[in-house]
Amino acid sequence: MSFRTDEMRSNWQDMNLPEGMSWGGDCGAYLTDGYLVPGSFDIYTSKPSAMLMTTGMVMPNENGEITLYQKFWNDDDATKVAPKLIIYADLMNSGDSRQIEAAQRLIKNGI
Repeated sequence: MSFRTDEMRSNWQDMNLPEGMSWGGDCGAYLTDGYLVPGSFDIYTSKPSAMLMTTGMVMPNENGEITLYQKFWNDDDATKVAPKLIIYADLMNSGDSRQIEAAQRLIKNGI
């Protein structure tokens, strides 16, 4: 998926994720400590991906900047942010030095 406009991409944090969806990776790190400005957008979901289109901010795009993953944990957390350990794993798995630095920062701050 991708954002419909550059303005919507810039205001990604204003998107009201549907129930069962959580931010991971860059976005999760930003929402956790405000350090990493997102360059990619990972969303974990236990709902059909089409539910994300109900936000009005995204559209289908195979090569888009939003990557959806199957949510594999159970929680009732309404924060819309993946668990910190998952955010850490996303960042470390990226191979990107900027994301690895953010992951190390999460560890330093006691994820």
